[in-house]
Amino acid sequence: MIQRLQKMTALAAFHPKIEKSLKRWMQTREPVRRARKRKRKEGKGEEGEGTKGKEREASKEIDRTPPLPKKPVILIFIMALSILILILLGSPICSMDRTCSRQRMILQAAPM
Repeated sequence: MIQRLQKMTALAAFHPKIEKSLKRWMQTREPVRRARKRKRKEGKGEEGEGTKGKEREASKEIDRTPPLPKKPVILIFIMALSILILILLGSPICSMDRTCSRQRMILQAAPM
């Protein structure tokens, strides 16, 4: 960037169009630099003062924990689902066993 600027200033002495474009470029460039400097100064001043510095610090924190591996997570869900299915299928069987035992008791107690 600096070398380009030096070349352009050297050429500006010989060519008036280059000189005009160089002046225009420098005029647009200076306010941008000043604005960046102001932002840097404001950012440094806010860290120690109000809550804006704390908000910036909180927003800069990035979660660096690695994601969960896919295969074990999928296997855990499959196991949980199979256990749930076994419970749902087993509960009617247990209730049928209870009703069968009650009916046996009633039949045995009844006089024939």
